[in-house]
Amino acid sequence: MPSAFVGGDAIAAATATGITTSGESLLVVDLGTNGELILISGQGVVATSAATGPAFEGYSISCGVRAVPGAVSKITWNARKNEFDYEIIPGNPEKRAIGLCGSAIIDAVAECRKINLIQPNGRITPDVSGLIEEDSGRAIAFKGMAKDGSEVDLKLTQKDVRQIQLAKAALRVGIDALLETTGLDAIQKTIFTGAFGAGLNWENACSIGMVPKPILQGKIETIHNAAGVGAVNALLNRTYRDQARNFAKTVRCIKLESLPEFSSIFAQASELNAS
Repeated sequence: MPSAFVGGDAIAAATATGITTSGESLLVVDLGTNGELILISGQGVVATSAATGPAFEGYSISCGVRAVPGAVSKITWNARKNEFDYEIIPGNPEKRAIGLCGSAIIDAVAECRKINLIQPNGRITPDVSGLIEEDSGRAIAFKGMAKDGSEVDLKLTQKDVRQIQLAKAALRVGIDALLETTGLDAIQKTIFTGAFGAGLNWENACSIGMVPKPILQGKIETIHNAAGVGAVNALLNRTYRDQARNFAKTVRCIKLESLPEFSSIFAQASELNAS
């Protein structure tokens, strides 16, 4: 395997996407508690691991849940009505929102940033409407009715925003490191794997600096479980397995923590601004 943190699942995901045979510059991002990134270009194959933590999957977030029926999957600010609009994953018979899944959490931060409920440094703005003052600090209230008629009564706390900042900064530093190593200023195609990537609004992700603009300038595709697809293919096809093994030998890994001035780079990446 290329390294301790870029292993078989990352190689399986990359081979399932066709990244090993395409002539394009391609980035595969396998998002989970540990984000694994592989970039192939004319400069070779480079990979890294980003400790994104569980925030993108709804864990460590006060109202966070997995992408299951009843979870809010999309949040947008409706300026005309001066309120938020919500979309919910169907299938919950109780007709109420049970929490925010990863895509909605990114939407919440991005939309609140646009209307200055959240400042660039991640601090929830004081003395504005829509806030809840709790013993633990400020929180932003998300209340109303979803498009399907489900009741929404949830919140995003200051601690939640900080968790998202840490997760998105880790991912951003990883992507930037691969781009700098290869000298690329654009990526022709980016493939995100996992349910989180499939439902995410990438314009919002870019607006808070989670992904750089070169990502949006190319094509974006999603595969729900590329690692699983690649693993099954390898089990059933010896030629495919040999190709994956040979591909793994070409991967050069970058350790993010060994980057010069890593701490300052990470701190800058935690800012909630497009860049």
